[in-house]
Amino acid sequence: MDVDNPTEVPDEFWTIAPNPVANDAFQVQLPVGIQSATVQVYDVAGRLALSAPDISSGQNISVRGLPKGTYAVRIIDNARSGKEFEV
Repeated sequence: MDVDNPTEVPDEFWTIAPNPVANDAFQVQLPVGIQSATVQVYDVAGRLALSAPDISSGQNISVRGLPKGTYAVRIIDNARSGKEFEV
């Protein structure tokens, strides 16, 4: 991932669950040391469908109102490291 050259954090430290999403929400687990992050959800056309700033680890993110489908999730912390997932 390259969001203006962020520091890459290994995959095992970022998680999204459940995947696929159930009950219109998912949780993000952030790596140790990252207090909060911005979560962005993009549709298959690359349009931003949802942005949730200042999410903490384990917080529920509601996707209620988004049509069923495949989305890309980008997580960016304040230090500009990040990870992308397909959900």
